[in-house]
Amino acid sequence: MIDIGQIIPTLVQRVQRLAIGDYLEVTSYKRDRGLLVVRLDPQRLRLIEQGFVEHVLECDEGELARTLRPLIKREFPRSNKLRLYAMGPYDAYLAARVQRKTL
Repeated sequence: MIDIGQIIPTLVQRVQRLAIGDYLEVTSYKRDRGLLVVRLDPQRLRLIEQGFVEHVLECDEGELARTLRPLIKREFPRSNKLRLYAMGPYDAYLAARVQRKTL
């Protein structure tokens, strides 16, 4: 569980160490909304919103903090704590079928 004020610096730090093809998953406390950050190549990232809005964006690693700010506000408007999972290689089919307990 990570405080919402620390999620952007934490994500930027974790993305720098992320291998090509791997992804991070950020979810709300109840795990009903989320955001996936997938590393496509050394500089490109794909951001996938899963919640209020189903949307896919691509950005450079340097633009990540500026791109994440409105996404976090939109997907997690009243959340104080977020869950951050470091996942393995990204596969769209498997990522949609990850079974986690919901609260």
